[in-house]
Amino acid sequence: MKLVLNEQVNTALAGLGQDDRSRVQTWLQYLRNWDTDKFAKENSIDLAIVGRSVYVFRTSTGLRIFFTVDQSEDTITVLDIATKETIISSGQIAGANNS
Repeated sequence: MKLVLNEQVNTALAGLGQDDRSRVQTWLQYLRNWDTDKFAKENSIDLAIVGRSVYVFRTSTGLRIFFTVDQSEDTITVLDIATKETIISSGQIAGANNS
């Protein structure tokens, strides 16, 4: 499948060290092979966002890759990359603002 990276993904990749960037490139290769890669599908969760299938790919290092799959265009679009810790802390901040 064709792999498209959002601009914020390119920015996040630029901020990573060489080892982390290499790992992300490997994980992106799994996503590129979505149709045939059992590992990518087993480690991805559909977030069930209304009107859109957004998935999160859980990597072995706590990095999370958010993406969509468009079968009709044979395209994976990577929306964002975040660490598990960032996601958790963002939820706590958002929860604090709702009080």
